[in-house]
Amino acid sequence: MDALGDANPLFSATGDDDRVTIFRHPDMHGVFDDVFTLDWPDGVTAGNNMGPGLFISTAALMAAEIPSPTDAHNSPHGTPWGGPSADLTVVTSGGEACTP
Repeated sequence: MDALGDANPLFSATGDDDRVTIFRHPDMHGVFDDVFTLDWPDGVTAGNNMGPGLFISTAALMAAEIPSPTDAHNSPHGTPWGGPSADLTVVTSGGEACTP
């Protein structure tokens, strides 16, 4: 993402923590309104993004079979023009290992 320069959604991050955090929100606005949010680091936007698709239900997480995430799009929660949007694509190889 560094190669994107100003187009990098984290370009304006301030402070020592420039990580994006993903949260699961079951029933966010009502029954079966299961979404995930991306919480942006300080300096990027005052809010977070919300979207369906990446959300994996608690039942699927507890099942014996490994759940299959899907591609997902999300946009800023509340104010659609208040921050960056993100498209997440499921990949099967490549990239770097995730760290907690």
